[in-house]
Formats: sequence, structure tokens, C-alpha cells
Amino acid sequence: MSVEIFLGIMIFVLGLCVGSFINMALWRVENKKSFFKKQRSICDYCGKELRWTDNIPVISWILLKGKSQCCGKKLPILYPVVEITTGILFYLNFIYFRENFWLMLINLLISGLLVFEAAFDFQYMMLPDATAYA
Repeated sequence: MSVEIFLGIMIFVLGLCVGSFINMALWRVENKKSFFKKQRSICDYCGKELRWTDNIPVISWILLKGKSQCCGKKLPILYPVVEITTGILFYLNFIYFRENFWLMLINLLISGLLVFEAAFDFQYMMLPDATAYA
């Protein structure tokens, strides 16, 4: 396997992980929870702490058949969609900007923020004040 293919796969996986973080951020911003307190992820419905295996991007959603491990309620399809979309955008940024590391880094940041804004708007039909002002 060439280095370029390996790096592309790693960037895609990084995008999946950032997408998972975006899903967490969507919930925390809407529910006015802190990003800085040491908190574990909890179930959207029953509030039980999730295991680390319940937080593997896309794979957990597929293995759990789109349902919560603790209470069995259906999880939104938005979770894997955000993760896969972010992974694809990260990979495309890598393909187009691999020659310029700093430009790629800036584009990855902008892509992540745009995915957050789009998903928040789609889910809650508004934009959070903290992210809407420049």
C-alpha cells in the first residue's frame, strides 16, 4: 500500500471521528452542556453513560442497528450521515490540497464547521448564536 493511499484512509477515519465529535457538539450546544467539564457521553433518551464501544463512528450505529444500547430507542440517521459526510469532505480536502498542508488544515477546519452548522440547522431549524456571529 502506498503512503498516499494510507494517508487518505487515515484522513477519512479522522473525518469520521470529527463527525462523531460534531454529533456530540450538536447535542451539547442544544442542551447547553459544557465542552470543558470532564463528561462521558450519555444516551440521548435515558441519560445512561455510554460505553466506549457505543461511540465508534458509523460502526456502532450499524452494529446496534440504529438503536440505543441501553434503552433500545431508535437513534437518528443523522448520526452516521454527519460522520460519513465529514469523512468524505476530509478525504476530498486531502486529495485537492495535499500539496499545501496549511491550506488543507484550514479547509478541514472550515469543512467541520460547515458540517456542524448544516446539521444543527437541519436538526433544530436554527443556528446557535455562538456560531452565527463573526
